[in-house]
Amino acid sequence: MSPLQWPPIQWTQDEQNALRAVTDEVLLLDGRTLQVLGRISVQHISQLNLSHSLPLAGDPKSCCFGTFSPAQSGSNSPAMIRFFNSCATQARPLVTKGLFSAAAWVTMKWEPLEGRDLLLLVHSSELTEDDLNFRTLHGHSANGLYLLRSGEREPVTLLSTSEEVLLDVQWCHSGPTPNGDDAERRSRPKRILMLQGPQPASVALVSYVTGKPVRRINLDQQMGVRNSISCDAFGRSFCVHVQSERGMGLSNEADRADLFDLRPLPDETVAHRAALAVARREREHVGPSVSSVTFSPDGRMLLANVQVELYSEVRVISALDGRQLFHVRLEGVMTAMWQPSAEAFAAPEFPVPEVVPEQEKAIQIETRDREWLHQRLAEGAGELEELEEALAAPQTHLLFEFTGAHGSCLMSSSLEEVLAAPRDFAMAFCQRQRRIRALQKKVREIEKLKAVSESALDVLQKEKVATEPDIHRELQGLEKQLDLLERPPRMIFDVETEEGLQEIHYYDGDDCYELSSRFCARFGLDGELARLLASNMQERLAQGAPP
Repeated sequence: MSPLQWPPIQWTQDEQNALRAVTDEVLLLDGRTLQVLGRISVQHISQLNLSHSLPLAGDPKSCCFGTFSPAQSGSNSPAMIRFFNSCATQARPLVTKGLFSAAAWVTMKWEPLEGRDLLLLVHSSELTEDDLNFRTLHGHSANGLYLLRSGEREPVTLLSTSEEVLLDVQWCHSGPTPNGDDAERRSRPKRILMLQGPQPASVALVSYVTGKPVRRINLDQQMGVRNSISCDAFGRSFCVHVQSERGMGLSNEADRADLFDLRPLPDETVAHRAALAVARREREHVGPSVSSVTFSPDGRMLLANVQVELYSEVRVISALDGRQLFHVRLEGVMTAMWQPSAEAFAAPEFPVPEVVPEQEKAIQIETRDREWLHQRLAEGAGELEELEEALAAPQTHLLFEFTGAHGSCLMSSSLEEVLAAPRDFAMAFCQRQRRIRALQKKVREIEKLKAVSESALDVLQKEKVATEPDIHRELQGLEKQLDLLERPPRMIFDVETEEGLQEIHYYDGDDCYELSSRFCARFGLDGELARLLASNMQERLAQGAPP
């Protein structure tokens, strides 16, 4: 039996009826005896997904379910999605949607509160084991995301096209109301979180209210490699991380995650709350992978199931600041989950994160001692190689920790060396930025794989080798930026404008006309002034004027 046809029997929320997909039909079964009560005709059905919605008052046969029928070879008819709101005999679909693109299978996700709105994720490629186990960083090769809303005049809304790489999509729970009023809860906007590629991933928030158009907000927060979203039960937090199979750390950031704060109305804002590392890197083994990240029933903690080549770890992490609370090391853990609680928890209250523009983020520098190093090493936090390198430094050296927008970095040096050449010390820090080191490490791994026979490589290793041109382009761009930082400009030209004195930095190899054109375009000046300015710059350079 295909995973797309599991489970073979699906019960309604009240368990009075059940549905089963067979050839060209959906069977309506008695929920207790499984006797056939009726049949609903659906041509070429391959998938059935029943909602958790409760029957409407006075209509025990009301229930929502969706079916998918792929396009048949030799036929001009497209693949078809059918949305039913009744499981009565000979029921007719409420909404139908034809998929003229190559739709091989679909993922259906029902709205968690009422279960009467459907997210439809369309996949063009065949389902593989890699898709099921999240061993690809590109989700399930989705080429379209649709929102089907019952009771709307325009029931079908396109949320993502085939040009966009969609990594994951999740409904965001609306959470309980303070007084338990279900009517107030249903009046809240329904929210959808979309994780989009290509890598590094980005997040978009889609929200709508019944009877009103859909609103989409693209978040500015840039993250690393991510392919999965996990949400809490209150609509207050969500976590973006990498999910993969045991021992299949798919990137240098497979053990990283980001926590976001999601405010309900009237604020309706999203802010980055914390970045966290959920595993320690192993130098000699296959990289760690995170097979699941789930929020606790009270929304205050996360449970991360971390898989390494030789063992497993279950880690409990604070949802407030990403701190590790405790961990348990076990062997062969396949699944970890929270025990469901009958207690009704109140929504967690977190302080509002301060949103700082990227250009205003300053690098913080702190001195550390060796006791702090040993503690970090015992906790398994940070880069193992970096910690050991810092410990190997002479006892007379000071240890500096740089913390910025791209993480932290450790460096050791004597106080005399820092005071004598502070610029050289700062340049050394720039050269050790995480992104450049991660790219250089990828290049080394690819070189090793290229030395092996192609027939001996698996699918993931071949994918990694194919990314070599993109990695080299990104690495060259970053190294060029560092090169500009390391070599001072040959000359700085002061230009008087209506907005005050402005500077043009000239480096060896720059084109004077290109520099002056960019400068004039920034201040709305015409091309004639750009030519005059370029001529003046060239004249000053020819005279060999002092810098």
